[in-house]
Amino acid sequence: MIADNISVNSLAKELETSRTAICRILDPENTSITLNIIEKVAKYLGKRIILSFA
Repeated sequence: MIADNISVNSLAKELETSRTAICRILDPENTSITLNIIEKVAKYLGKRIILSFA
């Protein structure tokens, strides 16, 4: 987000959620994030998600 100059506030606005919710998403200790939320954030940031089970 830093490299792309994206703020927490702009991400919250784009995903139609609160700044607090974005802070929870960005918290590495938070284990309650769903794949759906990860997908929305990745799409907004122009990233892909690759999930693999070995």
